Amino acid sequence: MRGDLGYTGGRARPPVGRCRVAISLTGPSPPLPEHLAKAEAAAETLRMPGKPLIPKKYFSPETSRLTADVVAKTDNVFDFPLDGDLTP
Repeated sequence: MRGDLGYTGGRARPPVGRCRVAISLTGPSPPLPEHLAKAEAAAETLRMPGKPLIPKKYFSPETSRLTADVVAKTDNVFDFPLDGDLTP
């Protein structure tokens, strides 16, 4: 699986150095009831994430125990071996 960095620290890029990492991967959102799905603006607000496709421990940097050493002025590409039940 490949993914792109989504940094949530309030900056365009993560800081240089060791960073804690969270990874989240969910399936499609369950369908909304028809009466709610018709109200498009409300539908996006009410949409729930789909079923987790990887163990939930990876969804938080506090529980994932994953880190990445970010280097300035390079393409930072990281591979993270995940364990646990990875079958959807």
